[in-house]
Amino acid sequence: MGFQIVRDHYLLYETIELLYKFVNGISYRSILSLQMAAEGTTDPDQVVRQAEELQSILEETCQGLSPQDPRLQRFFGKVAAGDKQEGTCLARLLVFSFFTLKKADFWENIEEIRKNWWYLQQKGAWIQDYHIMGLDFTFGGCCPGDFFEQVCALQLPAEFQITLCKALRNFDETLDELANLIEPVARRLGTIIGKLDWLLEEKVEYWEKSEVSPLDYIENAVEQKLFDREKELTTVAVFVMNHNFLMYRKSDMNENRSYLYLGNGATVERRRRDQNMTYEMFSQALKALSDKKRLEILGRLCKGRAYSLELSEAVGMDPSNMSRSLTLLCSYGFLRQTKEGQKNYYEADREALVHFLRQLESVLLDE
Repeated sequence: MGFQIVRDHYLLYETIELLYKFVNGISYRSILSLQMAAEGTTDPDQVVRQAEELQSILEETCQGLSPQDPRLQRFFGKVAAGDKQEGTCLARLLVFSFFTLKKADFWENIEEIRKNWWYLQQKGAWIQDYHIMGLDFTFGGCCPGDFFEQVCALQLPAEFQITLCKALRNFDETLDELANLIEPVARRLGTIIGKLDWLLEEKVEYWEKSEVSPLDYIENAVEQKLFDREKELTTVAVFVMNHNFLMYRKSDMNENRSYLYLGNGATVERRRRDQNMTYEMFSQALKALSDKKRLEILGRLCKGRAYSLELSEAVGMDPSNMSRSLTLLCSYGFLRQTKEGQKNYYEADREALVHFLRQLESVLLDE
């Protein structure tokens, strides 16, 4: 049966990723441009345009929201995820664990998520593992116990394990709370992103014309056969507000259907160069760290957060140069930025720094 590519915006998923980035101070600028430029694009202006459009979408959609809002923090605050390369959040685990591409409408999609959850519960599925975009369920075998025991077996912070366990025990109520919280944001995002169809069309056309099908691409990426192409229909969609991730899921309901959600940065060329950082990307990031003052700023922010003027006085740098240095360090993901009142506070993203150094070690030592 093969696959079909759809041209729909799945606003539930797009909104979750947008708010995850907003709440955790993750910028589309510079990093996206650098990642795509490292793949040898022949149109750097187009790359910059896309990065700026995505950041503008985030800023316009989230205008008036506070990343410190306790409700947003509960669902979207970044949680350290064991040995995973990036953190996760409650909203990701509640929704992407059960994602389908049957319905693009926000509320219909919520009901599909709910339906999948209850189907798994009725069939006796239990949580075997997790990844940064969702929980992995299995049937049979040696179930460790109820939700509490299942969640405690995962490599997640103890406090978050309790939060996740409560959310799963009250799944319908928690899902409704999340949906009601983000639906106004989803409506704004839909209006804004609908005016920028080229962001979606560009990637759909890429996969329609590619000599390597999306199914071959994902099987090469995970190095295993996933699809029964004679009996199974795979729905493929493009994830505009997420650059890196690939999400694949077979239908749980005894249907010959599966779903593949491709980040907007997924390309055959990128896979061939490996999805980790390239030498060019590392050289650019290391240039950002080669300045003595910027290293001093980073060291200061590893000890605790501070705002721009405070940092200027601490390291002896004029405010304009400080602003440029902070913007550069943020663009490579080394810092997080939060706004409180009229002040922008900065702090080191320790998890991102550790991941960067591990990736550098892996590239240099060819591990």
